[in-house]
Amino acid sequence: MTDRADAQVAVWLALILFGVYLLSFSGLLYSQDSMSMFSVTESFVKRGELNTDQLWTLFKARNEIALDDESYAKYGYGMSLFAAPLYALAFYLPFDLGLTQTTLLTSSLGIALTGALVCLAARRLQFSRGVSISAALLFGLSTPAWVYAKQFWSEPYSLFTLFAAFYFMMRFRAENHARDAGIAGIALGLAVATRVTNAALVPLFLWYGFAHAWRDVRARHGVVWFALALTCFAVSIAWYDWARYGNPLATGYRADEKFDNPIGLGLYGLLFSPGKGLFVYIPFLATLAFSAPMFYRRARREAIVSVFLFTFCALLFSAWYYWWGGTNWGPRFLVPTIPFLVLLSAPAIELSAAKTNKLFTTVFAVLCALSVAIQLLGITIPSLAYRLRMMRVSANPDMDAIFLSPFSPLVGYFNSLKLSALDYAWMRVESGEVSVDWLVIALTLAFIALCLVMLTLACQRQSAAGG
Repeated sequence: MTDRADAQVAVWLALILFGVYLLSFSGLLYSQDSMSMFSVTESFVKRGELNTDQLWTLFKARNEIALDDESYAKYGYGMSLFAAPLYALAFYLPFDLGLTQTTLLTSSLGIALTGALVCLAARRLQFSRGVSISAALLFGLSTPAWVYAKQFWSEPYSLFTLFAAFYFMMRFRAENHARDAGIAGIALGLAVATRVTNAALVPLFLWYGFAHAWRDVRARHGVVWFALALTCFAVSIAWYDWARYGNPLATGYRADEKFDNPIGLGLYGLLFSPGKGLFVYIPFLATLAFSAPMFYRRARREAIVSVFLFTFCALLFSAWYYWWGGTNWGPRFLVPTIPFLVLLSAPAIELSAAKTNKLFTTVFAVLCALSVAIQLLGITIPSLAYRLRMMRVSANPDMDAIFLSPFSPLVGYFNSLKLSALDYAWMRVESGEVSVDWLVIALTLAFIALCLVMLTLACQRQSAAGG
């Protein structure tokens, strides 16, 4: 009964987050990478093909063609697969929904569902309902996840699949249902299909989910289903590479795209730099210094998984030649680790809610409010607009925006705030005239309000039942 009540709360949370993401939605593709992966979706739904010939005239497209003289996205198929159902829906319906706009909603759906899973994971670790809901809302509204919910990068899909694999493995450890292990295997397989480096995390999930398996016959069935799911995805990924490049081990990345960056430089840039630092963009994560040890004493294995996954991603992408990830909001390559870090912050949320230390409660509230304000900047100004501005004022726009505080996006975005620069689908500025679709705003706010009411009622029913 408690699981069912928690699931109802999680559903309304996901809908609330999705409603908020609709308010910040723009419906635009921001990068060549996004266009490339979108083109795979389009080619597959329209023609049953995998190429990206739509981009033939785009910069570099002709230099990255395969042996069959077709151009392909060098990325995994996971993101394009996620987007295919919504693209197909918009394509086959008799009225116009907007192919690009409908497809881009998949990022919002992935992030919103991850918020629900954060709440459910916290509840399984015996955190209170209020703390669990707060963790989900912090993840969805106080981190760069909100910004990536409106963009078509691989991060929302990698984030969702990795945390889904973790959550269902958590369920499997508690209940030994082979079905949960199979779902975890599917989620992890999709994570690898989205970003191939996630394959290195398979041993971590094997240890977390099955270290106890050989002591329980039912648990061993879970191992079989998990392995079967991963094997199917491994075969599909090999087939996808063969279909594109004639080699099941080819990924499409160039020989000069290497992990040869100084790790110290990358770590500083991804964690603490004024333009990309994780702890700069999410100030409330500063509480991890004491929250993570508290979490470890409460849930040792879950803490190890979260810390190891974060450490692996931080070290791996610090060494990547393109470690900053281009023009985007915050440390793009660390975005998939955010739900794990927010879960590690649950003891800090719990301590703040208890109000036994008024100073800590006040400081934590200020850090959370600052985190929300930072993300509001990110959803308001398009990253490419700031990139163009940096190219006018700097000879080295990428590095200056990362390492020089005056050029940090946190400063530049704030200085760029004006009506003509706002990046929302419900508002457009043409020839100095501002047009706002108030009906869209009103309907979306009404949807969010309804979901808030339903969430409150679900919480009240759970409280009345003693949950």
